[in-house]
Amino acid sequence: MSAFGNKLPETSLLCFFDDEDWQTLKDEQGPSNRGLYADLRRGGTFWWHLPEYVTKCLLVDGQRVFDSFIYLHGSTCSKEVSLTMTFAHELQHFVQHHSMPQMWAASTLVPNLPRDVINTLGLRWCDVPHEREARIVSKRVAENLLGPEVVAQ
Repeated sequence: MSAFGNKLPETSLLCFFDDEDWQTLKDEQGPSNRGLYADLRRGGTFWWHLPEYVTKCLLVDGQRVFDSFIYLHGSTCSKEVSLTMTFAHELQHFVQHHSMPQMWAASTLVPNLPRDVINTLGLRWCDVPHEREARIVSKRVAENLLGPEVVAQ
């Protein structure tokens, strides 16, 4: 728990560990996508592409029953290291979004820059502050739980 601060945000969160891959998400985000964090209070286009079996967990009688959502693909969940690192990564995004809103907001600006600006500056997704921090936290959590040798493989 200390990896994520003193306490988790006091808001409802559904963590969905799938048996299958959400192919539409992989098609949109790329084949290396392992999962996502989303603030459901803001809506978003991914709602329309969710597998029905996931939507049934998020909505009851057409009403949203969770404020936030973490989703991990089945292929991510099939290996202990990828499951641990991805869940810790997305959980860190949940914490960031609620406890560091300025960093979260600033980080969402970078991907919306024109492609030529991103290329000129040599920006990569891993350079975005909230991503960099989530990667550091997820590696630390995995090494603490599974051991540095297992994570290094």
